[in-house]
Amino acid sequence: MRRLFEQVRKRLSDFVEQRDDVLLVVRCEDGAASLVLKTLQEIDEADASDLFFLGSEEVKRAEDWVAAVVERFEERRRLVCEGLEKNGRPRWPPVPTEVRKPGSPAARLRALLEFSRSLLPPGPDFRVVWGWMPFRIADGAGLAAIFEELLRPGGPMVWYHHMRLIVREDPARPALRDRLAKTPRVAWYEPDLSVGAQEKSLEEEVTDPALPVAQRMQSLFLLAGMDYAHRRFPDALKKYGVLLDYYKGMGNQTMLALVLNGMGEVHQRAGDLPRAKTHFECALSPAILAESPPVLLNVTLNLGNLALATKDWKEGEAYYDSAEKLATAQLNAPTKVHCLENRGVCQERLERPKEAAESWEAGAQLAKATEERDLQRRILERLKALYDRYGQKQKKAEVERELAAAQAGLRAN
Repeated sequence: MRRLFEQVRKRLSDFVEQRDDVLLVVRCEDGAASLVLKTLQEIDEADASDLFFLGSEEVKRAEDWVAAVVERFEERRRLVCEGLEKNGRPRWPPVPTEVRKPGSPAARLRALLEFSRSLLPPGPDFRVVWGWMPFRIADGAGLAAIFEELLRPGGPMVWYHHMRLIVREDPARPALRDRLAKTPRVAWYEPDLSVGAQEKSLEEEVTDPALPVAQRMQSLFLLAGMDYAHRRFPDALKKYGVLLDYYKGMGNQTMLALVLNGMGEVHQRAGDLPRAKTHFECALSPAILAESPPVLLNVTLNLGNLALATKDWKEGEAYYDSAEKLATAQLNAPTKVHCLENRGVCQERLERPKEAAESWEAGAQLAKATEERDLQRRILERLKALYDRYGQKQKKAEVERELAAAQAGLRAN
């Protein structure tokens, strides 16, 4: 998909470099927001002269969105100031009062934008670039109202010189287009980032003899994953077969493990569980040789999930125990909670209630600490049933109190 993203990158870079427009509205669906954001981050990394501020804050209400933007900026400022102090350089000045105090969302945002421009070094060639790619936009009308007010003419001199603003709009809810269609200095861009466009781009790369073989194989690997996602299982296995031969010959243990794991996932989803298990087990050795904890975690977790599906409780407990340790080492709290929950399921089925309770109690505590309320509630329900089954009334009552608190937290959110 490099060619597709190069097109997006070029359009965004051209907007940053041009001098006629201040706002670029990128019209794309929710699922494409992260791709555009990643492209902006890459432009930022390659640009040593401009100052970028990028975010993906959800737009539930326009005023809350502005508050979240301010909060993210404050955190960025804090980290920058710490780095500047360590190097004996002056800190950034404090954020102005009009940015911090509640008030008109547009006024707060304008004050923040003007303050961010003040952080630029002197000279005509420096710009501050703000990019907002919300993964979800509930209040499109409120967002559009903010930008309409920001761009409203207010005299002979514009306030947004040396600025480039980029914001996403959901094409299904075109509030920005409705309000700003005739506003000067606004540009529009609607990239085709659909699954079909991504597949077409990958297919072109796979068949392009001018590209390095390694790059073509990476594109083939992504295509195999798309085949799997769309239940084109024979196509996925055919591609994985080509990749398997290639990475065996190259001795690339990481990719070999990923390919074998991918083949296992195809067989599992197609209902061939024995073949799925064989491929997952084959993926373990190259994952270990590659010394890649994330890949090893994925393979081990797949083996645990498969054991759970086939009711092999003893094997499932062992795999979830290993995966839990790997998740702990990688600071992957959600996966750790998942492993603790399912390890407890295996232990309960093995008639070892004490160990099951310990797993679930640890999982519930971690879910609570990481504010995974739904996960916490589900594990507490398991604990409640376990204590009820074994007549542990006091512990059951304690869990019921925790459940009530967790459910209250869910309603509050």
